[in-house]
Parts: sequence; C-alpha cells; structure tokens
Amino acid sequence: MKIGIIGIGHLGFALAEGYAHAGRAADLVVSPRGREKASLLRATHGIRVADDNAGVVRETDVVIIATRPGDVIGTVRLLPWRDGQVLISAAAGITAGALRGAVAPADAVRAMPVLASRYGASAIPIYPDHGLAVEALAPLGRVTAIDDEDAFSAASALGGWFGWLFALTGETADVLIESGVEKTAARKVTADMMRAAGAMIAETPEKDPRDTLSQLATPGGITEAGIEALRDADAFEPWRDAMAAAAARLQALGRSAG
Repeated sequence: MKIGIIGIGHLGFALAEGYAHAGRAADLVVSPRGREKASLLRATHGIRVADDNAGVVRETDVVIIATRPGDVIGTVRLLPWRDGQVLISAAAGITAGALRGAVAPADAVRAMPVLASRYGASAIPIYPDHGLAVEALAPLGRVTAIDDEDAFSAASALGGWFGWLFALTGETADVLIESGVEKTAARKVTADMMRAAGAMIAETPEKDPRDTLSQLATPGGITEAGIEALRDADAFEPWRDAMAAAAARLQALGRSAG
C-alpha cells in the first residue's frame, strides 16, 4: 500500500515520522508543501517528496490530508482521484459528505490522529469504518471506528484533551520536583503513571473507569484523600466545560469551512 500525505506541518511531519519508524518510509509519498520539513523527511528517512499534490494522488492508494480545515476542500478538489482510492482527512470539521464530493470517484473518511503518531502511540478515532483507511492508519497507533458522524465530531474534542494532559502532567510533576525529586525522573514517572492508567482502561473499554477507581480508593488511603479533595473543589466540572468548549469550537470550524 502506498500512502501519501498532503500538508507537512507539525501533524503531517509527525505522521510521516511515525510511518518511517514503523519501517514504512519506502511506502510514503509526501507533498512539497512545508518544503523545509519535506526535505528533512527525504534527507533523514529517504521519503519521496512529490513535485506537487497531484503527484501525491497519482502515486498512492491512500492520501492523508493534514492542512488547515479551511484549506482542505480547495486543496483536494480537481486532483486526479481514481476509484478505489481513499482520502483520510485529519482536519477538524469537514464532513465526510463534503470530502467525498470533492474527491469522487475516490472515497473519503475522517480521522483524528495526534502528534503521538510519531511514536506509533496515537489514539485515532475514525468515521466511518473503512478497511483500507484503518489498515493505513494502524502503524500510527490504535484506531477506533465511530459509527455516527456527530459522535465522531464529539470524539474529536479529545484532540484538545490530549493537549491538556501535558499541562496536567506538568503540574503534577512540579509537585514532585518541589518535594525533591529530580526533574527528569519526576516527569518520566508521572508520564509513566499516566500511561499505566491508560493501559488498564484501554484493555477493558467496556468497563467504567470509575469502577476501577472505587477499588483503588481504599478507606483512609491516598487515592481516597485525593479524590475527596478534587470533588470538594468541584475540579471535574471545569474539565467537562473544557470539553464542551472544544466541541463548540469544532462545530464553528465546520461551519466556517463549509
């Protein structure tokens, strides 16, 4: 399978590096947009840089577009799409129907990979389920199909949540540093603990994570003390508000792009 990437900004570069680290550099073709980063990918990983976006489409089976939402339709329209190809849009807000109309006779799906794709560790919601697209994205992390487009838009707000976790981890690590833990060790162990919680939750997605929390929060223990402090401060409500704000921003992006 040949995979193309149009738009080599921060995300496109991370996607390309993720494929390279997974041993797929030879299968990749990237656009010259973001020329400096595209040249770096060629020099570092031997990734082919096409002359233009049309060249990316001609040479590949799957194309990921990682441009700004307002540029997506204008970028992909009139390129030499063919039957059997699929476009994966990593841009927020553009409906699958609008994408298909722009790339017919190719198919189109929406996905929301994040920068952790560089390490093959991204969560990747996708709509709709599409075998070729899922196969193409699999080297970048864990792909989860969402069966409704409105639900996918809601899940896309997790792209913002991913960023907020960096702030939470930084604040948590600072407490350890202030208590005498060396900086690198504090940040690593905090991140590893977050990874450990994520692994447990991901292995049993049918189970409410709060059920596990109730088992961890033994009476008089540190988990119980911390949770009570967070609940007393109503600390979870702002996170719900932040998710709602992110979802509203995605809806606004969709309207402006449309």
